[in-house]
Formats: sequence, structure tokens, C-alpha cells
Amino acid sequence: MSAPVGNEIEGSVIHLSADLVTTTTPVSVIRVDEATASIDASLDTWIVIHGRGNNSSTDYILQLTGTLSSLLPESQVLALDWQEGAFATPRLPDFTGEVWIAPVAQWACSVLSDYGFEASAVNLIGHSWGAVLASELCRSAFLTRTCSTKWGHHLEEK
Repeated sequence: MSAPVGNEIEGSVIHLSADLVTTTTPVSVIRVDEATASIDASLDTWIVIHGRGNNSSTDYILQLTGTLSSLLPESQVLALDWQEGAFATPRLPDFTGEVWIAPVAQWACSVLSDYGFEASAVNLIGHSWGAVLASELCRSAFLTRTCSTKWGHHLEEK
């Protein structure tokens, strides 16, 4: 893949259930610090990942991305949006969306790698299921060494 054009990378993730039903959910990585700026794989990058039942336009995500943009003007701030996958009914327990966590992390790993992002320049912040998704992304081949070094955790390399 070539360098991203524009401020958004869109895709979809496929899930095959145990009863062999295939479903898809849209996903995207959106540059939120400068609406008109293109995503730039050469910049230090912060990716904010929303949690269960939310999206990249949720108030707390907008506040967090705005604060990061102010504090880190030399970096770009992106949001990973997986709204439909993270959807849950208001009643608990509804954890049907958690089946999307690993596939969305795999999609994000592929996109970051394919578009030329350096793992050492990618920082992840997740809330709720977004934190679990960030953890899955760290387990990926793209970020394993970075996460183990950056946060002092020892992760086995496969």
C-alpha cells in the first residue's frame, strides 16, 4: 500500500462465528487533531480507541484527543473507530461485541504496517474495550517489541 491520502483510512473486518455465519463491521482510523491534514506515517502518533457502546465522536474521546493535540503539537492524534463492532444494547450483560476486538486489532495492525508506520512511533490509549483492543494490537507482530520495551512488560515473541 502507498501512503495514506486524506485524513481517514477506512476498511471492514470480517468475523466467522462458531455456527459459520459471516458478518462484517466497518472500521476506520481518523486523524482528529487537524481535520484537513492527511495521516502521516512519519509522525509520532497517538491512537485513541473508544470502548463498548461508543464511537470516536463520543464526548470523552473528543476531550481526550483535544487534550493530546494541545499537549503534543508535534504529534498527530488519530482515533480508531469500530462503532458497530463495539455496539452493545443498554442492558447488561451484553458482550456480543467483544468478538470484534481481535479482528479489529488485526486490521489495525495490517493498516499501520502497510502504510509504513514505525512501531516505535505509535502510542495507544484505550478505554474499556478499547484498552483490550490496544492490548491485542500490542500482541501483534507489528507492536510486540515496542510494547514490551515501552511499558516494561515482557511479552514472549512467537
